[in-house]
Amino acid sequence: MIHRKCLHCGEFSQNTDKCEFCNTPFLTEKVRKVEVQQAHKQRLEIKPENFKAIEFINKLKKHPNIFISVFAHIVYSVFAIIFFVISVIAYIIATIAV
Repeated sequence: MIHRKCLHCGEFSQNTDKCEFCNTPFLTEKVRKVEVQQAHKQRLEIKPENFKAIEFINKLKKHPNIFISVFAHIVYSVFAIIFFVISVIAYIIATIAV
């Protein structure tokens, strides 16, 4: 005969999957799986926010004035080159560290 102590109310129950007093399940694996699935669904529902600077530059790239559009393309290219250089440096440091 198995006696289990309920983590919720502190009472002892015999040979059941749930507490006889408060109906809290003893098998926390199932409860935890449900909680993880619900948290995963909530994370999927959240829309990722874009950087406001990138959104602003993308708006300027579509601007009807040719000078503003060219300037936006240049700024966007400079950012792309900077991020590429930083990525290469990070890759080199990571390969040296291993």
